[in-house]
Amino acid sequence: MRHIACSGARAGYEMLSADAFGDADTRECSSAFFFLNFSSQHLDLRHLEHLADSVDGVLVGSGLENAAFGKLAEKVLGNSPEKMREVANKAKLAERLADLGIPHPKTFTQETLSQARFPLIAKPLFGGGGVANFLCRNERELLNAARQGHLIFQEFIKGKIASVSVISTGKEAVSLCVNEQLAGLKSLFCEHPFTYCGNISPFKTKFADKMCEIAEFLVLELGLKGSNGVDFVVNDDGFFVLEVNPRFQGSLDTVEHCTGLNVVSAHLKACEGELPPKQRRAEEKYAARLILFAERDCVVEADLRRFCGGNVEKMVEKGVGGGERGREEGKEEGSAGWIADIPQRGRVLRRGEPVVSGLGVARSREEAIKKAREVILCVRRNIFRSEEV
Repeated sequence: MRHIACSGARAGYEMLSADAFGDADTRECSSAFFFLNFSSQHLDLRHLEHLADSVDGVLVGSGLENAAFGKLAEKVLGNSPEKMREVANKAKLAERLADLGIPHPKTFTQETLSQARFPLIAKPLFGGGGVANFLCRNERELLNAARQGHLIFQEFIKGKIASVSVISTGKEAVSLCVNEQLAGLKSLFCEHPFTYCGNISPFKTKFADKMCEIAEFLVLELGLKGSNGVDFVVNDDGFFVLEVNPRFQGSLDTVEHCTGLNVVSAHLKACEGELPPKQRRAEEKYAARLILFAERDCVVEADLRRFCGGNVEKMVEKGVGGGERGREEGKEEGSAGWIADIPQRGRVLRRGEPVVSGLGVARSREEAIKKAREVILCVRRNIFRSEEV
């Protein structure tokens, strides 16, 4: 929730936040914070129903596509809970993509699995982030995945994972940026090969214009509003649509930094019928977000901002993604990256959990990654006493 809360705060809104982490920068961007329990795939938000009469609207992030919103459903700005549930259903989306003639991986249910060929990706019917996705190369791995409760299976297509960030009024849509999606990076101590590890924006590919065209068409065809993301796999031969995320995406940070646009502000304006300028899809600046995972169980013993630089106030002062100030041309980026998703002092981290994000902005992809990696290395020195990344 941090990226949404801080973007909203920079745009001048009073934010109340709820997520499963309670990071320091989420709290600093919010006037109130509430913990969510993600132990169930069917998240129940009805313990927050008392807020329905005191908030102007509800913004939805990852993991809530199939949640029970209760009275909060009436306050959701953008796609309704029913629409999110419909679009996030991977089996139904595959059927819709086939009807529309949009290239996508062949998709099978347990009833049609006899028609499939290995290798396959096993996925839950709902959910994102890749945490519960498994590669099945033979019958044994397929049976193991099926025991995990996976309900759909897709042909495995080699390539880079990318996404297109789209803003839609429901009648018109504009692509903001094509993003490279990072997954399963062992250098970030991610233990699962398909787990989301961050983004690099923009992602340059010869298919970028066509991907944006299809993403805009698909978002409108599905009847979506506000900020939405379309995930692709891209290789030398072409591209295939993987999923549609009918809510804010994890790429919000890198999109804001490489375009200068405030995504929360753009989302709210789109819900009122106003789109951002199409030419805002800039490519002269790169932004990288790298998510570090815990290499072992530990306790956060210090305020990481004291050692690793950057904080919410610095981001606001720079005007990053912050309305007109964030759109000033020629603003120079700092020489270093900065930290985000900052765990509070005293938090217990378990091996494999996300720890922090390192962010970097530069004139080249390599330099942006380098800045983000320097932040990650600093965190590892101070939490895990390690000198390598």
